[in-house]
Amino acid sequence: MKDWTPVKFIELIDKKFLECKRKGCSRYDTEWGGWSREMNLVLRERIESGKDAYEMSLKFVVVYWMAKSQILEFYFKGRYFHVGKRKKAEAEAEGIRKLLTRHSERWAEVKKALLESTT
Repeated sequence: MKDWTPVKFIELIDKKFLECKRKGCSRYDTEWGGWSREMNLVLRERIESGKDAYEMSLKFVVVYWMAKSQILEFYFKGRYFHVGKRKKAEAEAEGIRKLLTRHSERWAEVKKALLESTT
């Protein structure tokens, strides 16, 4: 995970989300929390280092992960429970997903150029 791109993190989050949704897991379940804790630690380490070219994109990955966690909890509570909030969170997550898949590589190039110019 330490050298993954933001898009790869998004794919992992989506895969695990679908698995947990099918099983009826809560976001507090160990099935969701186990892998996401490990991912969160890696993301935080890479963001806080300040040397990662994907630093800005990884911050959006954290927001995407939080939105998917909320959506998973809405599904756990019931299909018709908080439908409006769930749809709003789904729209937000989809917007972040589109943003990352389109722009993360460009942001990385800019960050790499900035890091090279300061050294």
